[in-house]
Amino acid sequence: MEKDPLGGIAAGSVPLTALDSLMSFYNHPLVHFFENKRASPDFMPGDALKASLSAALREFPLLLGHICDTRGGAAAAVVDCSSTNTPEFVESSSAVHFSDIRRAKFSWDAWPSGVATAGPVTTPVNGVVKLLSIHVVRLASNSGVILFCNIPHFVVDGVGYYEFLGCWARLFRNSRSNGAASAVGPEPTRFTFDRELFASWMHGARRPLSPTLHGMLTGGGVLLQTLERIPFATRTRLVAAGSSVSYGHGHVFHVSRTALEALCSRAQAQAPDGAELTSYSLLTALFSTAIFQARAARRQKSSYVVRAVSAAAAAVLRHAVSVQAEPRMLLNVVHTHHLHPADAACYIGNSVYLHPMNIAEPVAGAGVDELSGAAIQIALALRGVDRGLVSEFHATVGAHPLAYASLAVHMAARPDALTVIDERHYKTGGMDFGDGGPAWVSGLPRHLPNFVAFFAAPELAGGARVYVSLGAATVDALLRDAHFTAHAEFVY
Repeated sequence: MEKDPLGGIAAGSVPLTALDSLMSFYNHPLVHFFENKRASPDFMPGDALKASLSAALREFPLLLGHICDTRGGAAAAVVDCSSTNTPEFVESSSAVHFSDIRRAKFSWDAWPSGVATAGPVTTPVNGVVKLLSIHVVRLASNSGVILFCNIPHFVVDGVGYYEFLGCWARLFRNSRSNGAASAVGPEPTRFTFDRELFASWMHGARRPLSPTLHGMLTGGGVLLQTLERIPFATRTRLVAAGSSVSYGHGHVFHVSRTALEALCSRAQAQAPDGAELTSYSLLTALFSTAIFQARAARRQKSSYVVRAVSAAAAAVLRHAVSVQAEPRMLLNVVHTHHLHPADAACYIGNSVYLHPMNIAEPVAGAGVDELSGAAIQIALALRGVDRGLVSEFHATVGAHPLAYASLAVHMAARPDALTVIDERHYKTGGMDFGDGGPAWVSGLPRHLPNFVAFFAAPELAGGARVYVSLGAATVDALLRDAHFTAHAEFVY
């Protein structure tokens, strides 16, 4: 790649893979809260943030590219030094004090207005998709800073998102201590954008995908053929407009370490030999069984006309995209970085595997036994995710350029499917701008529906912080579920 002699930014084109395209409609819109613990008069000053951000972008030039359609329906991030995709960087101040937000447990009601400058779905503005959006909100009396950052999932996954933010924070600290944003600090993580190198890591003996997953990636239908002819920017606008109608309401729960250990002890007693329950399988079982049970109760209370119309609409959409009706579907988004070579650079593109499965019919008032059964089912299913299965997943996606569209419409045809992702391994602690990492990391008040994410919860004395985006009626039912609330504390 050529070097731009003026800015030092690498110019060129980074081909995006079909696996990247699977995530092309979604964003990483996260909000980070930093407290000015030492009452520093120049806490995270704007000029230093901008200078170190420019230095970080020299290491992550991909974020200055434009998403361009190429032949065959593929896409690339094209970095043109004469016309870079300038990141959005907004600064503002607020009369809200950090202590007020902390006292409200970082509830959205306590936030200043307009914190998020991007939503959960990739949305072009004037035909351009910004690959980096930053909003720095300085809180009252210099008490702290809120830092909103969005990067489209198309170009990086959650690991890459925090590698970038960690790089920015490291360069900021260096500039404050040495006076130069390019100064060398602690040994940084080696990372790579190389999609071909990543593909070479995933080669190996392949195993067939489940019929459900294969169908989700290779489906046909008139709707998919139409999407094939629509440019990327137009597709994202259509998806953004459609998604906003059905956004869920965001809420946060806390599952303590003690509650997790108690669940594990009871469930492990029922598990077959060799089935090791993980905190992921326990958390997923706890939330999925309660959510599916709440939905079943809600459907029973709805009128016959509402049930009939909803069923007919879903049937029409499934027919249009050749989707089978599969109730209580759980889509596990599995990170596969552990399958990369141990000595390899950190790959910051999308390294995920999608594992759909069906949870047993919920029983009203069911407790530990049903939860244990679901946890065992999830643990056994995910234990089988190895390089052979992931290799076949990559090969299938690569052989079907419209896999991204097939997945999107298949999920739309299953309005009750639940997507779950574990974000506890992200390096949020590396985002230290000189006074420690963020005191709190949050999703948005509104998000794509039927979404559950697990975050580490050191600020809540361990366990897991669980972000959910669900319909209001479902959340109300969860809060009335005595078994669920005995293990999951409602935060806001």
